[in-house]
Amino acid sequence: TNNGGSFGGIVYFDITVAHSVLITAFDMSYDPNNSPSGTAAGVQVYTTPTTYVGVEGSAAAWTQVASGSGSAAGVLNTPTNLPLSAPLLMPADNYGMALVATGGAGHDYTTGSAITTYQDNFLTLTVGAAYNTPFGSTSPFSPRLWNGAIYYTPANGLFSSFSATPTSGPSPLLVQFTDTTFTSDPGGVTSWAW
Repeated sequence: TNNGGSFGGIVYFDITVAHSVLITAFDMSYDPNNSPSGTAAGVQVYTTPTTYVGVEGSAAAWTQVASGSGSAAGVLNTPTNLPLSAPLLMPADNYGMALVATGGAGHDYTTGSAITTYQDNFLTLTVGAAYNTPFGSTSPFSPRLWNGAIYYTPANGLFSSFSATPTSGPSPLLVQFTDTTFTSDPGGVTSWAW
């Protein structure tokens, strides 16, 4: 890192998913002067179709897809691991991604001279831009190279996940269940046994 943003700031990058993955955590970099060891740190993960470019200032173009939390490492250039509250399924496609810092932390990043791409067999990450408030400007600081890591596993086989809202209340309780199950089987999920 050689630069940093305000508490609650945002970093943008593009991600191409070649083969579906389940993202389970992010590593983030925080300035120990602003976020000493043990400081509450978190991330809200947003995506938009195709690319972040051109929609940086439009909150309506983004969907929050995950969140995670942890405690700041408190050491310069030492990652803070933020496990997601639920794994994030990313099907093969192109996305713009935005990470909003939450808790008492602000992103550290590198002020780059060019857009930089990182790639493996599953993901291509092209970094990006940053700003001091979420979706606060159509002209964010760019280029800004996010200092972080994405923890993921290939999404083969079956991944079963349900969420419910509300999760408690007086009887009778009307609950909305959401099925976010993923299977790599071409036939899909055909039945459930409860």
